[in-house]
Amino acid sequence: MKTIRGKLLVSFVGLVVLIFVLLWLGTEFFVESYYYRQKVSTMQRRSGQINTAVQLSESPVEKLKDLEYLGYNFEGKITIYNDESGIVISDDDILAYSQGTIIDYIEVAGAEKAYVLETDYPVNDTKWLVYGDRISTGDIALLQIPIAAIDQTIEAFNAFLMAIGGIIIMLTLIIAGIITTDMTRPILKLTRMAESLRQLKFDEVYIGKRQDELGQLGESFNELSDQLEMTINALQYEISKDKEMDLLRKQFIAQVSHELQTPLSIIKGYVEALEDGVVESDEERTDYYNIISDESNKMSTMIKDLLQLSELESGSFRARMVPIELGNFFDQMSKDYETLLNHSNIGLVYGSIKKEAWLMADQMKLEQAFRNMMNNAIKYANNGSQISLKLKLDDQLLTVCIENEGSRIPDDDLARIFESFYKGKNSEMKEGTGIGLAVSAQVFKLHKIKYFAKNTDKGVQMVVKIRVNEEE
Repeated sequence: MKTIRGKLLVSFVGLVVLIFVLLWLGTEFFVESYYYRQKVSTMQRRSGQINTAVQLSESPVEKLKDLEYLGYNFEGKITIYNDESGIVISDDDILAYSQGTIIDYIEVAGAEKAYVLETDYPVNDTKWLVYGDRISTGDIALLQIPIAAIDQTIEAFNAFLMAIGGIIIMLTLIIAGIITTDMTRPILKLTRMAESLRQLKFDEVYIGKRQDELGQLGESFNELSDQLEMTINALQYEISKDKEMDLLRKQFIAQVSHELQTPLSIIKGYVEALEDGVVESDEERTDYYNIISDESNKMSTMIKDLLQLSELESGSFRARMVPIELGNFFDQMSKDYETLLNHSNIGLVYGSIKKEAWLMADQMKLEQAFRNMMNNAIKYANNGSQISLKLKLDDQLLTVCIENEGSRIPDDDLARIFESFYKGKNSEMKEGTGIGLAVSAQVFKLHKIKYFAKNTDKGVQMVVKIRVNEEE
């Protein structure tokens, strides 16, 4: 058998059968002689009692009763012979008896022997176990036990042993079956778990109440399965993330190439025009130079934004964290934008907070993130409209809302406005690199600040939620 259960079952049964065979061999070759010697020893012990009974008995009848009683005690009979009866024990240990013949003998302690006597009493071929001992009267006491009684006892004992052995084997099979099933059930379960793990399937779970080594092994398998599943999921995530990053990198390079191609083409066209002498007047030549300068500034701004975004995304940027009081921070920002918008047809509505709100942050990056949001709101605002910058402090949660009045963003694109180079469907005529909000998103992630955008009835609102402290 190749299964553990079969091997255990065979081992249990084999051990019991081996013990049973040893017992049978013992009864077959040793029990009989041992039992005979025990009977002879019993008869020897009765010799002293025979002496006492013979001496104390007052009449032949009483002597006969005493001898019958003593014989009953060792399941045999007692006969006393004297020398005049013609019965003698010769030097060669042969007991001559007119009705029997000695066919075997049994050695006992010392040089004494007991004999197996075959007689015609009470029937032909009757065998007796005979032991003789001379008593104090000079007579010989012969103690006799029928061999048939001894053999019947031995046969009964052997039959009993066989029956008990059979019962023990059956019980052993049942108990061994129960034990091996109890032992192999968790092993089979663990085998299925191992096979599932080999196939990277983690739906198999060991469930059991065992406190032994198998139970501990099952718990270890469960932990191994959980850790392996988490590790593989993390690895798959990293692989998919790497693939996604590789795709984004290719898209990023394509977008950067596209974005830089436009100003480069414009600059090249105007430079060629100047080289070919197409421009005749100084005023027109000055316009050409101004256009080339503007396009160069656009490329410079785009490259700076790209460098900042790359630094933030790669994790190489080291923030300089300082305590910032956000009330004063936004008060100053609102004043700067009021001054900036004085000469435009766009107004600013500012809602401040009265309590102090402190945050550990990189002040320059945080200011850049909010300025990018404000610039984006102004850029896409309708002429003659208002930009609102409102703060709300509730239970150490500061909510910053920047809202404009202008075109709404399609709902499917709301989450994409924080991606690199996203400008929206209505941004074709607007200037910008499409990188500003991506930089803002990376700054907020660096500071673990939540942010999102949503459409309103009048335009678009950007919401930033900051967990703050009331004290520095």
